[in-house]
Amino acid sequence: MKTIISRLNWKLIMLHGVAAWFVIYAFRFFVFSYYAGLITEADKTGIKQTAENRPEETSDFIIILALGGFVGLLIAFIISSIITVKNRLYWLNSLIVFVILYVLLRYKFLGYEYFKDIFLFPGKFVDDKTAKYIIDGSIVLLIGLVIFFSKKTNQFIKTNIHPS
Repeated sequence: MKTIISRLNWKLIMLHGVAAWFVIYAFRFFVFSYYAGLITEADKTGIKQTAENRPEETSDFIIILALGGFVGLLIAFIISSIITVKNRLYWLNSLIVFVILYVLLRYKFLGYEYFKDIFLFPGKFVDDKTAKYIIDGSIVLLIGLVIFFSKKTNQFIKTNIHPS
């Protein structure tokens, strides 16, 4: 048991968790971009009226939005696992990131409400909702990928892995 705990890299878990958070929300923004027309109608007529007028599309949106976040998490887990194995770090680190973020995603504790104004800001300069969400999603995805693949991030993760 002690060897398992000593092989965990809390820097990796923290940084890959943050990167995965960005990837999750990038995929959710891309789902928003696909359903921009539905979102625009909901803004104008209200959610209840839109759901009554377009029930199939509304239910599809809700399901695909949930799946979009999970797909983002899965892709982030794959990226994290590849980086972890490539750098000869313990594979359980990536699994811990996946499990923690899955639970937080499942119970809606990822804190999106606190940060949404920041991450939706770049798209405010565009009138088209589809373009707005694509811009926001691309920027958020880029931030997540930079955190995953940055040499400085990986050097920081590798420093003092096993203190003597």
